[in-house]
Amino acid sequence: MKNSILDFEKCANCGACYNICPKKAITLNENNLYYELQVDNDKCISCGICKQVCPVNSPIKNQKVINAYGAIHNNEEIVLRSSSGGVFSAIAQYVIDNGGIVYGACYSDDFKNVNICSSETHTLEQICRSKYVESRVNQSFLEVKEKLHGNKLVLYCGAPCQIAGLKRFLKEDYDNLITCDFSCGGLPSHKMYQEYLSYIKKKLRAKSITEVNFRPKIYGWEKYAIKIKASNKVYKKWAFADVYFSCFLKQRLSIRDYCYECSFSNNHYSDIILADLWKHNSISKIKNDHKGISLVITNSYKGEEIINNLNKTVSFTVLDKEEASYNLTDRLLNEKLFSEHKDFVVKSQKNGFIKAMKTYKLESSFMFCCRHYVKKFLRKDR
Repeated sequence: MKNSILDFEKCANCGACYNICPKKAITLNENNLYYELQVDNDKCISCGICKQVCPVNSPIKNQKVINAYGAIHNNEEIVLRSSSGGVFSAIAQYVIDNGGIVYGACYSDDFKNVNICSSETHTLEQICRSKYVESRVNQSFLEVKEKLHGNKLVLYCGAPCQIAGLKRFLKEDYDNLITCDFSCGGLPSHKMYQEYLSYIKKKLRAKSITEVNFRPKIYGWEKYAIKIKASNKVYKKWAFADVYFSCFLKQRLSIRDYCYECSFSNNHYSDIILADLWKHNSISKIKNDHKGISLVITNSYKGEEIINNLNKTVSFTVLDKEEASYNLTDRLLNEKLFSEHKDFVVKSQKNGFIKAMKTYKLESSFMFCCRHYVKKFLRKDR
């Protein structure tokens, strides 16, 4: 429907509209700072399906929290190469062992983009681990629907908005579909990420990027870091000393407009929610070896059943639901941060991301860390 799709500030880029459009009139404009929808008015028949399927426009009933767990994979090697406790690896392997297919975020061959891909075309190693950049679901919703109708067991992992989009697209709950999302801090610009990669490649005087890892445990699990391999060279830094991570983690300057008032961050439609269990110090029954602990929240009885089937591969500790909810990001619009974000976007569009970061008055890493660890200490003493 002409002009019926929400404007950019209200778009989460969940993928529902361009997957459901019967005329393929909706595509992603990838040339701007963020992915933006564009409609081919010559193809559009004004059917209005795009407006109806939008989860921002037409929210669906939220899932009910069943249980919460602290969890660590029993295989230490899997924990060490995972972003937190290795639970997603266990869920994905369970689905594959039962003849199913897994969908999740993967880097493109040149690492410049992140797409939702399947275990039929990519390895679990490629699907696992956090990728802090906005992704493209492409035609994966259509693929999932076809697999479901063929009685294939499907695990789909994406951002909370993407899971909401998938649920709205499918219109019904399938017994053979398992959905998994995560505690989301917002989706950073793909263009800023691409410029950052070029900056690192130039800095290393390398020809190509061969690995990007946003959660290597080189300083332990609790300390965010980044590692990028380019040809035979390696760039690794503590997160708050890195230009891209600083922009994302400290003040959320690089995330999409809608992320500042996201209606899905505390309103998950998935069967299973995954996150880091940061508040582990107050839970005496969980031993922290600094290698990674996952928070697992089951949002449906289907999700609970899957978790119960993982007892041989994952060690679970039942948590209080309120204790667990502390670890989930709750994004409410902060006018001051949003204003700073808009100003930063203008500077990035005019001068480029790297120059904008160098001229923007970010809080120093030292002051940020002082504030971060004082808060952490005070929470620990409660």
